[in-house]
Amino acid sequence: SLIKKSTQGITKDRDPAAIDGAVAIAQDWVRDNPFPWPTGPGPGNATMTRTDHLLCLRGALEKMGKPIPSWLDTSLVQHAQWLKGNIWPDHNVGTDQLIAMLGVGCVLDRADIRNTAAGQLAQRISRVFDAQGANNEQSVGYARWNYELWGAAERAVDACGVRSAALT
Repeated sequence: SLIKKSTQGITKDRDPAAIDGAVAIAQDWVRDNPFPWPTGPGPGNATMTRTDHLLCLRGALEKMGKPIPSWLDTSLVQHAQWLKGNIWPDHNVGTDQLIAMLGVGCVLDRADIRNTAAGQLAQRISRVFDAQGANNEQSVGYARWNYELWGAAERAVDACGVRSAALT
């Protein structure tokens, strides 16, 4: 909400100082939770969601012309490293995790992270969807979610400019 308050809506109603609160909260978390973090399925969603929020924070700082703190980029790389070793296999959460990891690679121009995430997405799609288009979630609701999620993955790969060599 602090990022939104500082960057969205009618310009006169924005509070540019609100971004400072978002930076303080993120920096406090990073300081209090040194890398590496616990592994296993529990932290997977949290790490992916936190990665998305840190990417959003970085984008807002960039949009506002504010300097990007070095701890933020360091933390984003650490998040991508953690995700790389803890992706949920062939599951919608794993797809979300890979999209977040791809975002880090794109935003920080890290070909190693970007290509790993894109390659993993390319490998997993044929295990998530079979030749008939049925998905492995075995639920009508998740079938729709997977369809939308993989569309988001495709848009992210395209927006990042990933070339086919990285997808093999």
